[in-house]
Amino acid sequence: MKGSRDCRLRVGEYRVIYQGDIDENTIFLLTVGHRRDIYRDVS
Repeated sequence: MKGSRDCRLRVGEYRVIYQGDIDENTIFLLTVGHRRDIYRDVS
């Protein structure tokens, strides 16, 4: 995640990976998963 524009949110044992576009006032949900697995799938 270092050097990435993605943001992350911890919700209990899960992580939500997302990106936001301030100009268009939108949030793009990239993935949701368990903390032990989430970073294996995100490149």
